[in-house]
Amino acid sequence: MALTGLQSSISSLIGILAETLTLRKQAAGSFVVATQTYTPGASSDTATYGLVELVETGVDGVTVQRGDLTVWLPKLALDVLAITPVIGDMLIRGSDKLRILELESQPVVGYYRVRARAVV
Repeated sequence: MALTGLQSSISSLIGILAETLTLRKQAAGSFVVATQTYTPGASSDTATYGLVELVETGVDGVTVQRGDLTVWLPKLALDVLAITPVIGDMLIRGSDKLRILELESQPVVGYYRVRARAVV
């Protein structure tokens, strides 16, 4: 199967410019009404890689904010590990924590396109 121009460009860029990332999934926690305490669920980290780009178009200040990032993650490599990112998961990029706000798996076959925002 031949790659389209976008698929070929993304594949090439990820191969050259990929950064080491960690995908952190957080299990659901529990809330005890009697004590009014919340106990977060366990988290699991998966080492991965991706191409990280600053979102430069479509910034409206509400849905898409200045500083949001587009991250291309390798779907096939994550599928082998039985890991599927979801909205709300975290990406760790060095010392920065990014929350996944949007997720698409179809714009380029074999990759997830994620929009993420730094957690403050």
